[in-house]
Amino acid sequence: MLIPELCHALVGECEEFASIDYALEEIVVESATYIACASAGLATDVDSVPYVAGWAGDNDPLAVVGEAAQLIDELARLIEDALDTGDEHSNPAEAAA
Repeated sequence: MLIPELCHALVGECEEFASIDYALEEIVVESATYIACASAGLATDVDSVPYVAGWAGDNDPLAVVGEAAQLIDELARLIEDALDTGDEHSNPAEAAA
C-alpha cells in the first residue's frame, strides 16, 4: 500500500514532525494511514492495530496514540484532502445508488 509511504514522505517535509523518533513516526504514520483508509472505506485495522502495538513497545499503545493525536490528525487530514477529488460520484458505490 502506498499511503504509508506517502505519509512517511509528508513527515519528512513537515517541521512539526522533525522532533519525533522513528518508533513514534511509525505509530503516527500507521495511525494516520488507518484513519485515511477508513475514510475511503478501506479496512486496515487487522494489520494496523498490532503494528501500532508493536511499535509502542513497553508503552500503552492507546496512550501513545493519544499523546500523538494532533500529529496523527494533521497527517490523516493531508492524506484525506489528497484523496478527496471533489467529485460527488468519486465513490463507485455512491454513483450506482
